[in-house]
Amino acid sequence: MSKIKIVGHASGSGVLTIAAPNTNTDRTITIPDVTGTLLDSGSDLPAANLTGTIADARLAAMTASKLTGTIADARFPATLPALSAANLTAIPAANITGTLPAISGANLTGIEAGTKDFTADGALAGNGTTVILQANGTVKAVTLTSSSVSEDLTYSETYTGERGGSAHIAIDPFNANKILFAWYEEGTQDAFIKAGTISGSTITWGTSVEFNTITGGDMSIDFDPNTENSFICVYKSYVGSGSSNIRPAAFAGTLSGTAITLGTQINLSSTETNDNSNYHEVSFNPNRAGQAVAVWSNSDNNERGYAKVLSVSGTTVTNESGIVYDTAQCTQQELTWDKTADQLYIGYRGGSDYPKVLPLTINSSHALTAGTIHTVNSSSSWNGYGNLTACQTTAYKIIVFYATGSATNAVRVGNLSGSTITWGTAVAVDSVSGGAWIGGNEIECDVNTPNKVLMTWGREVGSDANRVVVGTLSGTNTITLGTHVIGKSGNAMTVISDLIRDPHNPGRFFSTFNHSTASPAESIFIVGHQVASNANATNLTTTNFIGTSTAAYADTATATIKLKGGVSSGHSSLTIGSDYYIQTNGTLGTSAATPSVKIGKAVSATEILMKGEG
Repeated sequence: MSKIKIVGHASGSGVLTIAAPNTNTDRTITIPDVTGTLLDSGSDLPAANLTGTIADARLAAMTASKLTGTIADARFPATLPALSAANLTAIPAANITGTLPAISGANLTGIEAGTKDFTADGALAGNGTTVILQANGTVKAVTLTSSSVSEDLTYSETYTGERGGSAHIAIDPFNANKILFAWYEEGTQDAFIKAGTISGSTITWGTSVEFNTITGGDMSIDFDPNTENSFICVYKSYVGSGSSNIRPAAFAGTLSGTAITLGTQINLSSTETNDNSNYHEVSFNPNRAGQAVAVWSNSDNNERGYAKVLSVSGTTVTNESGIVYDTAQCTQQELTWDKTADQLYIGYRGGSDYPKVLPLTINSSHALTAGTIHTVNSSSSWNGYGNLTACQTTAYKIIVFYATGSATNAVRVGNLSGSTITWGTAVAVDSVSGGAWIGGNEIECDVNTPNKVLMTWGREVGSDANRVVVGTLSGTNTITLGTHVIGKSGNAMTVISDLIRDPHNPGRFFSTFNHSTASPAESIFIVGHQVASNANATNLTTTNFIGTSTAAYADTATATIKLKGGVSSGHSSLTIGSDYYIQTNGTLGTSAATPSVKIGKAVSATEILMKGEG
């Protein structure tokens, strides 16, 4: 029989009292058969001595001060109970070691994720304000700033290193100073495309890529403003001998730096014979990614006009629906879009050589519907180019630049209201005499300088073969012209092929032309034009948006920013399920601006799930 022995401490003077509880029940205390020290409420418990499973209820109100040592994975239940982050405070980093077992985030509450503190450069208006990350590590609200730009209508002239015709260009809407150039070569008439980097008045070109042989006709290229590095080209393609083997064709491509990757050519024609196409034009829908419209005329079928919707994905282009938009003569087509709706306009030289404008609507099923044809000028216009552009000012306007005869041209402004166009008075632009001609009319506007348009044209008059002029819009449908500037002197004939705006630089445009008398002959040049303006420039780029402010903050204050990938709140009147884009002034819209920066998808009327990186 074992014995119980109570031994006093030789140095102590206190009395140890063993007290019974207030109970009427017999109790037995069994002492474990080990040597050790009894624990009290203040004793440390080594984690290695814990066995069994901790009940959920024991974890609910656990504080950091009770956690020391390392708890083995096996001691945790398979699923943690709901833990409030408010109870997890003051945990020293030294006490968090090893690898945690898999934990479901569904049971973690009270944790504010996806935010970071930055110093504000300028005030942030409130919750939901879109902000950019600057090079110095501070954040700034997306804003438009006013800058004064001086006029220089021939500030640069660059020889492309190529000879030929149908020289078309496009500026990359995502990457500033990247330009795409397509042309057919003098002599062989083979078609090429290459990309370049603009630096001041210099363009450094990448490697040329041949995409078709014996093209010998016009072509058109365009970048998708909603899909980075994506472009399309539409052109005349010979698939054999004779005009019955000519087709309108297209390919899609991608751009990386100045390296070009081309997809497979497709035939746009719905017939296999008698489709000798000319006057090709293509333009992406600014309101819907990957959707483009191509137009051309059929010289083997009364020059009737065709329009077709194309879908682009990567380097693949797919035929969608198409229509014959005019059964009469259709040449010199140009396309422009209503930036706020799925509607575009074709400007062309129509029947009786009259310049005409036709509205087309397009839907998500790729169906085209033609509206009413508008005759801009009802007197015969030799070489009657119906080139047009569209500007968003106080009201939406269509501006048409056309020939009124072999030696004269004019411009006319139409004000849009629904399907109605109210035309202003035609304004004469230029005239020549002595049997010379005027042609190659091109016109373009800039969204950053909305009341200005730029016009270029060729003249067969001595050494003044190319002209440039700026038009200023005012009122409902009025345009006032500035002074003509000689775009290129010392050349007896200049053919203007293209005129485009630079979406990254307010008031800047580029045109292409070839010299018939240059050395070498038919050399292709690109000219830079700068229109004077107090233009608004945005600080937003395709890469600097970082998130939205979580509250209002003063200049230099520490601002908490909800980062991309999180849910941004503080917005209003959002349409649930719709994609939203950051506009140049920091507001949100369902259409892409320039540059195109998608913020994400609306998940409520006030919240947007922001797109993450990549």
